[in-house]
Amino acid sequence: MNIDLGRLDPEAVRVELYADAGNRGQPERHIMTRRGTVDGSSSRYEYGVTVPAVRPVTDYTPRLVPYHPAAAVPLEAHGILWQR
Repeated sequence: MNIDLGRLDPEAVRVELYADAGNRGQPERHIMTRRGTVDGSSSRYEYGVTVPAVRPVTDYTPRLVPYHPAAAVPLEAHGILWQR
């Protein structure tokens, strides 16, 4: 997945795949790994993650979450951007 972070510091965000709890009781959050920049861009990054194939791909939504190692972010923080 390619994401253009604009002027955001890539160290200040975490990219996740998120799925609602459904019948499982807990939502799923899979942290994506930044694999590098996309050719010709200084703000566009490639991210990836491997997720067990137990749910349909349509259950998952990529999202950006503010990140700092000393901060805790609630699940529904208003600073989280959802892909539309």
